[in-house]
Amino acid sequence: MGRKQRISGRDMAALIILAVFFTLMGGAWLWEKYEESHPPKPRGRIIPADTSALRPSAPPAVTATPSAPGETAASDLPADFAPFAARGNELFPSHQLSLNSNLSSGYRTEPGLAPQYGISGSIGVSVNKVRKGETYVVTVSGDRFINESTESFTIMEDAAVVVLFPRIAYDYAALRRNTQTTFMNLSFSVRRSGQGAGRIITEKWQVHQINDCPMMVETQTMLKHGLLSTKRASMRSTLAGYVNENHPWIDVILREAKETGICNEFIGYQGGREKIWPQVAAIWAALQNRGLSYSSITTTTSSERFAFQHVRFLDQSISASQANCVDGSVLLCSILRKIGLNVGIMLVPGHAYVCVSDQENKRFITGIETTLLGSADLRRAMIAANTEGDHPLSKRNDDYIYIDITELRNSRRNPIPFDEIAAIPSSRPYAGNHSNSPVEIAREQRIILANKLSQRVGELIAHRGPRSEEGFRTAAHKVFAEIRQCQSAFNRLGVPPALERSGVEDADLKLHQRYGAIITLLKTKGIEISGEVTEENLAVAKELSDALVSLASLPLNF
Repeated sequence: MGRKQRISGRDMAALIILAVFFTLMGGAWLWEKYEESHPPKPRGRIIPADTSALRPSAPPAVTATPSAPGETAASDLPADFAPFAARGNELFPSHQLSLNSNLSSGYRTEPGLAPQYGISGSIGVSVNKVRKGETYVVTVSGDRFINESTESFTIMEDAAVVVLFPRIAYDYAALRRNTQTTFMNLSFSVRRSGQGAGRIITEKWQVHQINDCPMMVETQTMLKHGLLSTKRASMRSTLAGYVNENHPWIDVILREAKETGICNEFIGYQGGREKIWPQVAAIWAALQNRGLSYSSITTTTSSERFAFQHVRFLDQSISASQANCVDGSVLLCSILRKIGLNVGIMLVPGHAYVCVSDQENKRFITGIETTLLGSADLRRAMIAANTEGDHPLSKRNDDYIYIDITELRNSRRNPIPFDEIAAIPSSRPYAGNHSNSPVEIAREQRIILANKLSQRVGELIAHRGPRSEEGFRTAAHKVFAEIRQCQSAFNRLGVPPALERSGVEDADLKLHQRYGAIITLLKTKGIEISGEVTEENLAVAKELSDALVSLASLPLNF
């Protein structure tokens, strides 16, 4: 047998401490179990516990129930609503400006979907637990781009949820002149008729630049139980808005086309098909004489829901003397529609062509490859579109999408109007290349300075804090002083600078009338400050800054 090991004093002390610890822990556990099985007798009156939260709740009832004395009736509670954006919190000025305004307003129901009231749009509110006969007043307003828009809706049937779309009062001039993607604050409020002001929900919305053309979107639909359904939808018809057959510059292009000697008159389909091509060839030659060349600029800002492309207007392509396939198609379609031809834009994977149709707009006559404007004649451009490349028109399939400008004009898309303030750097279609001349450089600098001043006025108007803030007052007074300096500098000239003439009588007359109105405004109107900055001061500042932007873009001989 082995030797017995002796336990040292230090080990014995550790064992004793460990035994005491486990004894105490066991006693605490036994006492806890005893208290659970022998609860103490309560003192005083026993109050039953509220177990209602543990019971399953019944589904919300839609019908009204009478209120007990002292309780709040459901109709007296604030409306249960949320902002509803069918296309997300993004606004495309090009879509709104080109959309046909003849949209009907009413009550619409479809199986499985929440009932909709008002104009079928993308900005509205969803309201829960509505009852037949109730009236809701909806207000939507932005700090810019959208004016206060209020509409009332009377509920036709009980419903778990409805979507209410008020008619939105857009600031169309501000949308047209938005040349950079920016943001706005959009506020929503809903109240039942007879109630006071309800709660307000404010959201941040992205407002795209006017050149962003939406092509595809993920759109949301409200189902009848309040869930959302998402699907992809096409917005390519917006491209038809960039085609502007009413653009004032087209008359100058047509005059230059006549000067080529290829044709003497523009008569559309009159005279038969053989008379069409001299007209188109003359226009093609006039655009070539302006030095237009191919330039691929399609970079845009990001978007969660939209696929979109940067598209130039006619005046921007001519001023820059460059265009990509979509820009060139917009440019040529605008001029060809002006002379009465049925045209459209064929979108193929990664490219676009102009298509010319017959007088009845039922059959294609030919396609035109506009990227060859700077390097080939019309005949070569037609051959390229119809038979060459990866996606020629002769191999049309389901991937080809046709934007029929003639058809869209008769349904839902109008031209986005020309705006001389937004037309930068020049407000006139000068012949030749004047981009590097001192006169043009000076004009561009005036436009940049005037636009910066106008932007600062816009920031003052959008300021959401009190007008009495010291920082706001200081900034406003500085802007007002700069506007007065501009007025004084122009008025000191004595004789106003003369307008350059384009040779198009109607265009010159309209421009002269606008110039006269600007001169009168700058000479007679001023910002009167007596301490506090008022809304009237800001309104006058906006009017004067817009006039200065317009003045800077005019073709003046200083």
